[in-house]
Amino acid sequence: AAPDAQAASTFRALLAARCKTTLKGWRQLLDTVGSNRCVWMDFEQVCETLQFEAAPGAWRYFDPELSGGISLKDFDPVTGDRLVEFRRWADREFGG
Repeated sequence: AAPDAQAASTFRALLAARCKTTLKGWRQLLDTVGSNRCVWMDFEQVCETLQFEAAPGAWRYFDPELSGGISLKDFDPVTGDRLVEFRRWADREFGG
């Protein structure tokens, strides 16, 4: 499948609708072990749960280098960046 930006956007919207935010969806459904990584098999299973049929194109959009896994930053760059900024702030304010 070719990378499909529309499919990726639709998937993120479905996940946010189900879990209230993409971050909650990432943690509750895609990265349930907290490794900051989601592999194809887990992504495909979530797509089945959400009855999302364009999984291959969405996955290729999130993983254009075919690395076999995606991070939060790959999945949702804005949220990933905000989480990194928050972590840096917390480390500065309260120590790492």
